[in-house]
Amino acid sequence: MNSKIKPNHLLKGISWNLLSSVVRALIQIIQLILLANYLKPSELGAVAIIQLVLNFAHLFSDAGISNAVIHHQVLTKKQMVLLYLLNIGSSLFLTAIIILFSTQIADFYDAPNLVELIQLAAVTLICVAIGRQSQSVLQKELQFNIIAKVELLGALIGFVCVFIALTMDYGVSSLIFGMIVASTTKSLLFIYFKAPSLYVNDFFTLKADEYRHLIKFGLFQTGDGVINYFNSNFDSLIIGKFLGMEALGVYNLFKQLLVRPIGLINQVLTRVTFPIMASVQESKSLSSFYCNTLQLLLLIIFPLYITLIIFGESLIVIAFGEDWLSEILVFQIMAFWCLLRAIVNPVGSLLLAKGEVKRSFIWNTCLSLFIPVCLYFSLPFDLIGVVMCLVILQVITIIAHYIFLLKPVGAISLKQFLSAIYTPFFPVLTAGTIVFIVMFILESEGPLSLIIGGLSMLLLCVVFSYKRNNGVVRWLLNEK
Repeated sequence: MNSKIKPNHLLKGISWNLLSSVVRALIQIIQLILLANYLKPSELGAVAIIQLVLNFAHLFSDAGISNAVIHHQVLTKKQMVLLYLLNIGSSLFLTAIIILFSTQIADFYDAPNLVELIQLAAVTLICVAIGRQSQSVLQKELQFNIIAKVELLGALIGFVCVFIALTMDYGVSSLIFGMIVASTTKSLLFIYFKAPSLYVNDFFTLKADEYRHLIKFGLFQTGDGVINYFNSNFDSLIIGKFLGMEALGVYNLFKQLLVRPIGLINQVLTRVTFPIMASVQESKSLSSFYCNTLQLLLLIIFPLYITLIIFGESLIVIAFGEDWLSEILVFQIMAFWCLLRAIVNPVGSLLLAKGEVKRSFIWNTCLSLFIPVCLYFSLPFDLIGVVMCLVILQVITIIAHYIFLLKPVGAISLKQFLSAIYTPFFPVLTAGTIVFIVMFILESEGPLSLIIGGLSMLLLCVVFSYKRNNGVVRWLLNEK
């Protein structure tokens, strides 16, 4: 790939992925609302445990192979065959492990009904694995339109399955059915568009020097992923164990609802920027590319989450009913926590693009030693104490990630970093303050006020942000 950064590659990738991600986000939000209305809080807690188990297993089934395919610009057919076989083999092994230890997992949370659900959910590991390499190659080749269409179709089919199963009273199993159907559909379509390397005559002549660096990359990537997994899920693990399944159900529902938008938006940028950054990893323009990408991300994230904070009460009542009113403060604090998380999210692409998997592993290991201790001491203050602790931890993480990651790896100056944050933040803060004051004076409530307030927030954000942020938008459109 040309070593010169081309914003039109970024724009084209974002356009396709944004369409897919917006639709999938709406589907997933509707699905969460359906689950909240069909399932009890304790059953939502069971859903959270199943997702924790699967997300952890996916790290080992992938074994860093997907990112290795993208990072290494040139791979032989023999190397691709090896990576594919490792992917399938590890997925089969992990599926068997989960089935064998499903009883122990259920006993840990004192929830015997989890055993069969976990065993059924383990099948999704194999469904995802068969198409993983095909997806990685498509991403490496910047075929984002194909990826977006496949993921959108898979999400739609999976949602229909979940909805039908819920109406037939299959409970938590409804979600698992949808996951199996969706992942199988996507894998088969990825294979159709880009068949994986399955056979080469001289595969068994593969020498250690040809795969050692791939295995090393994958091991560090997997180790980093495991540590990062615990950093991201210590909250759910601790809440489920010490505060109970009902508290976990409430927390996980809000977390899924709030983290989902930022996850999908970040996924769009990460999927597009990682291969582009990898192709220009030695270029001096990498630091400005990163900061422009961060600013674009925050230009979307800040208005979204400040709106959620302002209209949290109305959203909760409309989506889940008045029975959830007692949890509004938890929802609003978690929305602010997600806003802060967005500032750190893009660093993963930078570290992978530079091949700094070891540094990333060390960073996440340090966080894993710090986060659970802080969360444990917040437990006496119940769920409110836990989410407040998460906010404080995130502020500390933002400061530390600049010092230990952005500055040494990306040669990003403090001025560049802060500019990428405050340039989109202050216009949004001004717009949010105006909307909050007006809505408070008018004492406006209900769906209509939510629509009017949201549109007003959007309009003011565009007006106030235009002058400060038009430069980065022009960069994206390749008009500079």
